[in-house]
Amino acid sequence: MTLPPDAQGRLVLDLTEPTGAKVALEAIEAPAVPAVASARPPLTNFTPQRTAEGSIRRAFANRFGAHDPIYVIYGNERLAAKFQFSFKYRILGEDASLGDKLPALNRLYFGYTQRSLWDTDADSSPVYETSYLPELMFESQKVLDPDSPGGFKWVGYQVGVRHESNGQSGATSRSVNTVYVRPGFAFGRFDGWHVIIAPRLSFYVSDLSNNPDIADYRGNVELQTIIGRGNGPALALTSRIGQESGKGSLQSDLTVPVKFDRLFDFATFVLVQYWDGYGESLLDYDQRSTGVRVEFSLVR
Repeated sequence: MTLPPDAQGRLVLDLTEPTGAKVALEAIEAPAVPAVASARPPLTNFTPQRTAEGSIRRAFANRFGAHDPIYVIYGNERLAAKFQFSFKYRILGEDASLGDKLPALNRLYFGYTQRSLWDTDADSSPVYETSYLPELMFESQKVLDPDSPGGFKWVGYQVGVRHESNGQSGATSRSVNTVYVRPGFAFGRFDGWHVIIAPRLSFYVSDLSNNPDIADYRGNVELQTIIGRGNGPALALTSRIGQESGKGSLQSDLTVPVKFDRLFDFATFVLVQYWDGYGESLLDYDQRSTGVRVEFSLVR
């Protein structure tokens, strides 16, 4: 609306349509503004509604990151299909005053992974089991120079608390809570052949009554070794050592980058995953399984 030229001081706007309402206004002389500058917005008692894009940027920008691999794969074993989704979220934003006072809190993350085994050959093709893995972790990553010479490199570490459960109740309920530390080391050049070694040492910190002997099959030590060449093919070997002799597991993930330029403008990885051992399913952690699955991975 446009106010009369002589309007000054406190005014009352009386509205009749669509409903009756009164609004108090304060009329002041507008300050002179240079032509190159934008005028200040008028004072108002109403806060403009934040757009959807603005809300997304405020909550998510520069906070989400890759965590564990994201993939969908299929094989010929009983639980043929397997898919996993994972992300991590930095809790403090870049401008958080608390992060200025305590810089270590800028490295605090919430992580979440969800992994499902799908019995596609059974009647109605049910999802056999889904594991839910929320965690709170402190992460420190060293800034690495891609042009640095080969040799030993300290990559960083993670320290966290992780919960894992299958969301079921009664006799089929399974849950594990652990505290872990995971350092990382590397050898070689990241733009050429290199090896990354990341052991994880875990400690069980809760009641294991619904799976009392799970440590015999999963143990406390997990070792991941990744052999790759730049951004090209990579082979990741993840092994667990059970507390009981002969128990444990080995998972190998071979990823090869592919890109669909013309049709989709989409980059991903072909994933070939081999599993042998105990604990792929939290429900059947004490039963050995073996299988090969192939399809694609979005994050490796």
